[in-house]
Amino acid sequence: MKVFATATPKPTLTPDKLHQYMSAEVPATLQHYLDGTLEQFWFREKPGPIFLMNVESVEQAKASLAELPLVANDPPALHADLPLLAQPGGNLV
Repeated sequence: MKVFATATPKPTLTPDKLHQYMSAEVPATLQHYLDGTLEQFWFREKPGPIFLMNVESVEQAKASLAELPLVANDPPALHADLPLLAQPGGNLV
């Protein structure tokens, strides 16, 4: 199942706090990518990433993101509740 997840940092996340977590956040995000849980990610105009996840359920997406250091230590507004469904008849093309 594909799930879109977005994270929006709290206003209390200062550049110093962000810097504190990034040395662990980047390798943890890379590990999720290598494991196949995190398929793609993008940055948007406002702070916070958009993740395309390859998971068994929305609950697994939330649990997987909760393992990231920044989410675990300074939880952002996290939305991992947009499962993507195949278009009916999409395989007929």
